[in-house]
Amino acid sequence: QFGVVVIKRKNKVRINMSIDWEDYVEPALADASKEDIDNLEKKTGFFLPDDYKELIIHSQGKCPSRELIESEELAPVPFGPLYHIKEECTEELLSYAVLRKWNKWKDVYSNLLPIADAGGGASFFAYDFSSNEPRIIFVNTEEEPDNEDAILFVANSITELIENLID
Repeated sequence: QFGVVVIKRKNKVRINMSIDWEDYVEPALADASKEDIDNLEKKTGFFLPDDYKELIIHSQGKCPSRELIESEELAPVPFGPLYHIKEECTEELLSYAVLRKWNKWKDVYSNLLPIADAGGGASFFAYDFSSNEPRIIFVNTEEEPDNEDAILFVANSITELIENLID
């Protein structure tokens, strides 16, 4: 269960009362709907974790105020914005769409679902669905896919990742 308090304010969402989510894409996106989530699951074949579903509803296309993440395997890297799950949007917004990123990378990384940008480069954060419990990884697209540094563990859940964001 996602034990997070979500409070929507004008163009901001606060999660855990310590992180603000600010609009990144222009124009700002409306909240995601259950239908948007169902559509994403149907098209990708992945059942999304509940905490991700709750987060993406209000925070798609937004950046967290604490924007760096590091893990045992990963040096500090910018996290965000969260990719959005809307299909009906402008061409400019499609560059931040989960489905666009997934379609681009699914032949290389068949068990991954991109969920967030990593500092404006080609690298990204994704769910790794290669096991029963999807986990969040960093995909370093500058490395060959079979290189051990191409996929680095970040967190067991989006909740854990958000809790570990730093300034």
